[in-house]
Amino acid sequence: MSSRVTSVSKLCRAIVWVLLAGVAWPAALESRSRADPYLETLKSRGQDPSSFVLARLEEHDLLVFDDGLHTLVEPFEFYQRLVNEPGFRRRATYIFLEVVPLNKQRHIEAYLEAPVDDSSLLFPAFQDNVGGDGLPYATYFELLGTVRKVNQSIPDNEKLRVVAVGSPSYWAEIETSRDLELFRLGLAGYDHTMYRTILATLEESGQRGILLTNTRHAYKGIRRKDGTLHWNAMTFFHQYHPGLAYSIRFHAPTLFLERMKTDSSGSRSTEGLDRVDYRWVRMANGDWDRAFQANGNQSIAVPLEGTPFGTTPYVGNHMLDAAPSQTMADAYDALIFLKPLEELHRTAIVGSLYTEEFREELTRRLMILYTAEQLDEMMTKDGFGDLGSFIEATYVDRPQEPLPQARGLATLEQRDDD
Repeated sequence: MSSRVTSVSKLCRAIVWVLLAGVAWPAALESRSRADPYLETLKSRGQDPSSFVLARLEEHDLLVFDDGLHTLVEPFEFYQRLVNEPGFRRRATYIFLEVVPLNKQRHIEAYLEAPVDDSSLLFPAFQDNVGGDGLPYATYFELLGTVRKVNQSIPDNEKLRVVAVGSPSYWAEIETSRDLELFRLGLAGYDHTMYRTILATLEESGQRGILLTNTRHAYKGIRRKDGTLHWNAMTFFHQYHPGLAYSIRFHAPTLFLERMKTDSSGSRSTEGLDRVDYRWVRMANGDWDRAFQANGNQSIAVPLEGTPFGTTPYVGNHMLDAAPSQTMADAYDALIFLKPLEELHRTAIVGSLYTEEFREELTRRLMILYTAEQLDEMMTKDGFGDLGSFIEATYVDRPQEPLPQARGLATLEQRDDD
């Protein structure tokens, strides 16, 4: 009797499983079929990322890299591999850094030329970022350390040059909120300054290089709804010097702008994300990631022009005012996939950047960047009674960690548009 019951139970479970699978199977097939064109492109046109980059440096004077997020670790690991590659050094001389103000160049040179590896020589370059609160990302220090080490082993005429190309930063001159307002108004020319500085360097030297930057500076031709261009550093190159520069996006969580906030009374950041409602998404509702997964998640580079990746509708920083016809091929020339989004990391923080002297200066800057009410709210929220203790606890060493922007993404079994 019990064996009959067991057999019937197993049969029922099997029937339930088949019925459930029948519901899920069409959805799985649909997701797979939507990802198939991307997978076919990876199979037919994908290349090893390093080989792809070296080939592009044979054709273009400048490669513009969008790291997706300045805090992302994996693009900087890739840059370090390039620096160690003799084929890269035969093709490129310059590494241009967007995040460092150009008037801080001497600190980069002092570090690279010092007889001993002393990262504190870099501190002034990263303390005076345009945001004002310092840029303590370990990835930049590690990259510069790699450049320094490589340069020590090669002749002077083959050494890599690291050049700061961000707009000048004069925090010693900013004493009031009005000074800050005028300083930020001056950043309207940020991308043109970067473009002209890089162009002059390349033309005068006759050499080639790479620009390490972020999304809103790497777009080559995103148009507004009225048809005019959003002018980014790469856009200047693309419009005025066709073919000279080539823009490459690292695959990362993508910024999706929902709407402008109706309440703009809060503090203003240099980047402006505090004035919009946004979220992080997978491209093409996850179909890019499904294709990468089906390809074994191997690192790969693929051009955008003439591919399904390129015809994907544009998503990014300018999307609230972008023409509806814009695609990812209007934004970039190529895409590099390094790892699944869930395996990406946020950089460690170099707390030693915040020396005792800089902590005092940071106190002064925070009182300009925020109102007394905003600072009180920040400290109360985190349980601090005064600004000094807030700074002491906040601006410290922090380890590398999984990328927070990847945590809330839809799984590959879901679709963002479900």
